[in-house]
Amino acid sequence: MKRIHLSAIQISLIALILAVGWFFLSRKTAEDYQEDRVELACSTDQEEVWIGVVSGLTSDAEKFQRGVELAVDEINQKGGVLIRVHPECGQRVTRILCEWNPFCDDVNFLKGTEQVYRPLRVQYEMDFKRVEDGKKIAERLAKNPKIVAVIGHPSTTVALPASVTYQRFGLLYLATGATHPQLTNHRFENVFRVIPSDEVITKQLEKYIRKQGWKRVIIFHQLNLYGNSFAHLFREHADENGKVSVVISRSFSLTSENQLRYNMDDADLLRILKLLRQEEQTPDTNENSLHSNSETNGDSKENGDSKDNVRSYEPKAPIEEGANDPIDAIILGAGFPGAELVINDLRRLNVRQPILAGEAIHDIAKLEKMSIGSTLVAATMLNPHLPTPAARQFYSCFLEKYDKSGSSEKEVTPDSKEAVAYDAVHILSAAIEKSDNLSQSELSTMLRATKDLWTGATTSFSFDVRGEIIGGSVYLDEFFDGKRVADIQISDLEKCNALN
Repeated sequence: MKRIHLSAIQISLIALILAVGWFFLSRKTAEDYQEDRVELACSTDQEEVWIGVVSGLTSDAEKFQRGVELAVDEINQKGGVLIRVHPECGQRVTRILCEWNPFCDDVNFLKGTEQVYRPLRVQYEMDFKRVEDGKKIAERLAKNPKIVAVIGHPSTTVALPASVTYQRFGLLYLATGATHPQLTNHRFENVFRVIPSDEVITKQLEKYIRKQGWKRVIIFHQLNLYGNSFAHLFREHADENGKVSVVISRSFSLTSENQLRYNMDDADLLRILKLLRQEEQTPDTNENSLHSNSETNGDSKENGDSKDNVRSYEPKAPIEEGANDPIDAIILGAGFPGAELVINDLRRLNVRQPILAGEAIHDIAKLEKMSIGSTLVAATMLNPHLPTPAARQFYSCFLEKYDKSGSSEKEVTPDSKEAVAYDAVHILSAAIEKSDNLSQSELSTMLRATKDLWTGATTSFSFDVRGEIIGGSVYLDEFFDGKRVADIQISDLEKCNALN
């Protein structure tokens, strides 16, 4: 028999082909990870229930984590999350389907179901509001079968691609800050939003303006996905009702060094300033210009503006002809740091109209500081007057855990971000306790099918087929001359029960 002699190069080539083939054959797909998650979900052997929590910038992360930790402490105080595993787990048999069936014997259905309490644990991540970081974090969490759900990704720009990853890998995702309507338009089975969308927020702002008797507004919005949508939705509501006139709508961008760049030429800028300050004279373009390239001490240089978006000018709709009447208010479609830079610029130039913005800037300490000498109004999910027992309990427990005003530490007041994070964790816990296993199909079914699943700090939660809150409330928090209008009397609050 003739012997075959292979050269060293041929042997190396064959080894390389075998290695590459082994790599691709052994590589797990998204479906493989889904199967791993379902297998683990149908077991009571796991000692802990893990969730992923993704915050944005460093300053937001501290607030977000406070809300999460308060909810986790309350849940673990009572022994953890109650897990039920039905003998037919993994076959999409749920107790709620049994409740809908008049011929189903609920007692027999639940026979053999294992019930155990497991402590809730959190894996914290930070995406810095950067799309690439968000994608990497989403894939890393999705490939960990122990992670039951993910909460967070506050930036719309990051949340949208992240939601695609979670859907593909079969991981439940609760969005807490992404308010762009597009998030739920895909009707992904595993994607839910635990705050109202900008469709609802801008409608509430327009209603507030009409209630004040204001008729003429200017819009400044950041040139990114969130800002563009926010401005568009507000204008739609204003046009629909015909009571509020959007006289001007202009955008701004942030450079990589967090410098402002207004997308308008000098002539346009001067006319806007003249309208805002109700002046006859022309402002000095050297000293009184909005083109100040203001800087901030923001936590991140990433702000959601792409390089293509940062440009000197943009096509714009003309200012209304003959529109020399006073401007009543300014609508601001931006989050931090852009919103803070614009507000500081306007106040520096003695522009005193009330400024109204979305939930993205609801930071009580910053709003108090920025409202000195003027009025700011920000959307919030936490009613500033705490009318419900659940909201009052949240506030009371938050102060018990975090308020250090009795010592040398600064007083801490919960805002919308902390309340939403708190509710998101409790929503997930409630869905788990009502489900027969930890599988995504079970949890998503329970979230959509259960009315008033959780009554929390911000609202009572029920979800529609898209994953949107049914009847979610939006409140407006007013700040005037450095003070919050809402006056909460701490002495009137009930004692915190959940942590005792």
